[in-house]
Amino acid sequence: MDTDTDATEGELSGPFDEAVLEGLQLDRKTGSKGWADLEHTAPHEDSLLALAYTSGTTAKPKGVEFTHRGAYLAAMSNVVESGLNYHDSERAHYLWTLPMFHAMGWTFPWAVTAVRGTHYCLRKIDYPEIWRLLKEEGISHFNAAPTVNTLLCADSNAERLPNPVRVTVAASPPTAHLFETMEKLNLRPVHVYGLTETYGPITKGYQMPSWQELPVKERYAKMARQGHGFVTSLPCRVIKTEVPDGHIEDVQKDGKETGEIVFVGNICSKGYYNDVAATKKLFAGGVLHSGDLAVWHPDGAVQILDRAKDIIISGKSLLHRRIIRTSADTKQAARTSPA
Repeated sequence: MDTDTDATEGELSGPFDEAVLEGLQLDRKTGSKGWADLEHTAPHEDSLLALAYTSGTTAKPKGVEFTHRGAYLAAMSNVVESGLNYHDSERAHYLWTLPMFHAMGWTFPWAVTAVRGTHYCLRKIDYPEIWRLLKEEGISHFNAAPTVNTLLCADSNAERLPNPVRVTVAASPPTAHLFETMEKLNLRPVHVYGLTETYGPITKGYQMPSWQELPVKERYAKMARQGHGFVTSLPCRVIKTEVPDGHIEDVQKDGKETGEIVFVGNICSKGYYNDVAATKKLFAGGVLHSGDLAVWHPDGAVQILDRAKDIIISGKSLLHRRIIRTSADTKQAARTSPA
């Protein structure tokens, strides 16, 4: 925590400065070798780079193991899929509305740095300040959940920007209406989907040129689908849920049969730190299980129906509505907060 003072030692310096000074003092004690003594390449690409802890909505937070190779490939995917690498004199101006501790910021701390982009950091979500930065600082990219984008578009400072801004959207499934609203403000949605266990984004809603000829509502509805596997991932799949454990069978690509989204390939995490049982369950049948329910469309795009976490904690979920309907006292149940 940085207490925002200029003091470099003593009571006002704060724990952040103390941590930096501790590292500086250690460097001096070991000969001030600086960059010359820095290990810049991991001895093994599959060795552990970081632990990204899940939100713990099941009351048991787990440390997701990120490897050097997986993080590198996920970051390179985000460079491509979010269009971070400009091909003219302008570099990416990336605004941090997404917390950096959410799946390591979806690997964007590495992705933006890889293209020599500029990081703009916020202390908190401040919609007037975000609009100021969009208008005055030439922000070219930011990532945000649908809720943040909805409130941003509704802010009194909202107005169409002169240049398009790529907005990578993920977390809860967005609506077609949100994408329509964003595009009117020149906020161009890049719709992705993923988990902490997949280094953040692992699918993208790829837009087809033919969609421009579709009626507006139909076009935005297609944009709201979770799409196809990333460039460094293998195709995602939707499998049947009512089959024996360990047996993997795809649902029909008819946009109707419901199943679970699963993944294989380069940007699946190594597993859970010191939790063999949970790791085994995560990769049952040789695929990474998302726990999210979806359909598989004829063109290969997946579309989420409900996220596993929403089923557990959301008052708007189908499960919660069923509980209310079957309650002995529906009025009392309706007044009860779905904590």
